[in-house]
Amino acid sequence: MHDDVLRQAKHTYQERCRHDVSEGKGITQSLHFIRGDLIKPARIHFPDVEFGERVTARGQQRTIDLARLETHSAVVGLLLGRRTQRVALSRARREVRRWQRRQLCSVDYIREWSQLLAGPVPALVDLLRADTPTATRLRQNSPFWLVLRRH
Repeated sequence: MHDDVLRQAKHTYQERCRHDVSEGKGITQSLHFIRGDLIKPARIHFPDVEFGERVTARGQQRTIDLARLETHSAVVGLLLGRRTQRVALSRARREVRRWQRRQLCSVDYIREWSQLLAGPVPALVDLLRADTPTATRLRQNSPFWLVLRRH
C-alpha cells in the first residue's frame, strides 16, 4: 500500500511538473493531495524532477537568447544605415581588440568576431538575425554592447 501511494505521488508530481513547465511556471514546490493524504514532494526524492528543472532552465535560457536576438536587431539597423554603419563597425572592432589585448575572452570569439567584422556587412547582418546555434553563441559574447549603449 505504501509503495502504491508513493508511486501515485510520484506520478502526480511528475504530471504537475510537466503542466507547470508547459505553462511557463517552472517547477513548483506546492503540496499535493493524494487520496486524502497530504504529501510534501520535498520529502520524497524523485530523480525525474531534475528533468523538469533542466526543461525550466532551458526555457529560461531560450528567453535570454531571444532577448539578445531582439537587441541585436537594433545593431542590424545601425549596420544598414549609411551614417551609422562605419561607427558601429569601428566601435565593435575596437572592442574585439580590447578583448584580445586584455585577454578578456576566448581566442575563438576574438577570431570569429574579427573575421565577421572584416567581412562583408550582409554576412554580418545575416548572422545577427539568425536563430542558429552559432549565431546564438556569438551573441552571448558580442562586441556590439558598446555600440548599443551609445545609441
